[in-house]
Amino acid sequence: MHSYREIVGKLIQLNALKRISTHRAASEIGLYDGQMPLLETLERDGCLTQKALADRLHVSPASVAVSIKRMQKCGIVDKMPSEEDLRYNRVMLTDKGRDLTRRTRALFDRLDEELFAGFTLNECEQLSLPHDAKSCERGFGGRRHDHAHGQGAGRDGAT
Repeated sequence: MHSYREIVGKLIQLNALKRISTHRAASEIGLYDGQMPLLETLERDGCLTQKALADRLHVSPASVAVSIKRMQKCGIVDKMPSEEDLRYNRVMLTDKGRDLTRRTRALFDRLDEELFAGFTLNECEQLSLPHDAKSCERGFGGRRHDHAHGQGAGRDGAT
């Protein structure tokens, strides 16, 4: 059995490989880091204000504004005044932006397939188990998971 340190180290290494390949591919297409999540959010949710985009992406409105400005210059997104409140602009994908988003998603999906090409089916299934952030948060909250008994145990081993 591997130690947690080994597992975490391998996950960090896998994450680094993913980030490097994604960054390289995005750069070749002309996207900056962080723009793909913004494009995919617009593709999924349609027209949104910059504030709504920032909230959904958990970034600052200023960060979204910089990305929107760059993408607007490239013809990927467009802004129009909000019908509900003219003080706000709504951001939407242009046809060029929708096409770019779909092509980039297909490219990133291929990169993911390459990244996991060396994994067995069993290893992929283990990684895709229905773990959620809440169970990890509980672990960081001072409780650990007792693998032998499938139960959480406190620091002193008592449940």
